[in-house]
Amino acid sequence: MRMQIVSRVLYLLTMLVVFILFVGIASQLAGPPASPGEDIPAGQRSDRLRDAITGMLSRTEILMGYRSFDADLRGDRLTFVGGAFTFLDRDDPQTFEAYLFQYDGTSFLPTRLAQSQAAAKLFSRYGAAVPGEPVPAASGCIDPRPGQPATAAGIPLRAPVLCHLSSATPGGLPAIIGVLNPAPDTLPLDSGDETCRAEIAHWLTLPGFEDAEVVLCAVVDQPFLKDAYSASYWMDIIFYQQRGTRLLNMRADRRNFQKI
Repeated sequence: MRMQIVSRVLYLLTMLVVFILFVGIASQLAGPPASPGEDIPAGQRSDRLRDAITGMLSRTEILMGYRSFDADLRGDRLTFVGGAFTFLDRDDPQTFEAYLFQYDGTSFLPTRLAQSQAAAKLFSRYGAAVPGEPVPAASGCIDPRPGQPATAAGIPLRAPVLCHLSSATPGGLPAIIGVLNPAPDTLPLDSGDETCRAEIAHWLTLPGFEDAEVVLCAVVDQPFLKDAYSASYWMDIIFYQQRGTRLLNMRADRRNFQKI
């Protein structure tokens, strides 16, 4: 009788573990919601399954991220200021890790949340908190393409730069941020996301940048759209998470193109 009870308990525990694994995988496969009418290819579904299993084995969480910014492009000079935050639970600010950034066309500067109206509105909407004092500028900056201001695909770049970005949240994950501002005659890019991914693969081979888990890529990639708001080009700051050998897109449910 005792053996039967033990066997039943072990069976129930096994079924409970299987159920938890199933729920975990299902939640990861759900991932960011597809756009209306969007069909997720089978390859992406298998990637999500692999990511889910990898995450459960490594205990590395798949992060999500929101960002907002103000930007301008005058001649060759790209400037932007904004903020971003990662989260595990959008309804739990305790899981938020915030970042602030300001780029003046040649370098990053210290910044406050109040300097970007777009970022301030975003942080207020979700209750993301940052210190009141200025957040230090991105540091340890390098030219990721010295002597060759072009991507591996041959896209000419203006003043490419890659820096370390500290979290504005105490104890937050350190990040890196890079700027991809293609020469005017190369626009529009076929895909800002693909261009970022190719360059990030290069960034992560550079000394001191290999272990970055959070990556932000500021990319000018869209031409002005006729009858849209007055602008010359469009840009985005795309969030990524390096997770094992994969680079996950932390764009939440959509990209937030910003006219410049």
